[in-house]
Amino acid sequence: MRKWIIAFGILDLLKIEKVFTLIQKLYSGEIVIHFLNIFGILFCSLVVLTGVLLIRLKRIGFILSYIEFPFRLLFAYFSLSFLLYIGRVVQTENILTMTILLAILEIVRLIITIYIHRKIFNRKG
Repeated sequence: MRKWIIAFGILDLLKIEKVFTLIQKLYSGEIVIHFLNIFGILFCSLVVLTGVLLIRLKRIGFILSYIEFPFRLLFAYFSLSFLLYIGRVVQTENILTMTILLAILEIVRLIITIYIHRKIFNRKG
């Protein structure tokens, strides 16, 4: 079960590329300094931090993951967003269908995370 959490942590850690891309675009002037851009950089950084903490199986990583969940759905910042690239390769024209599928998978990820969190940290003994 811990392997699932480590895999989720690795998926979050891979978002570090997004952080660097946003910072690079900010410095090069491709995007302007705006509240949403700064929020995006901070949120992406938090996701990367959560990934590191989940890989290390820290309780705070689980808590941050729960806090991030509504924002992931709101901003369509999914853990499994690499599946969108597969959709492009397969020539899926309906991006809405892929987005709904990713949202459902994100909910499944949350359920798995809660289950494993309870198993790891709520041992009575």
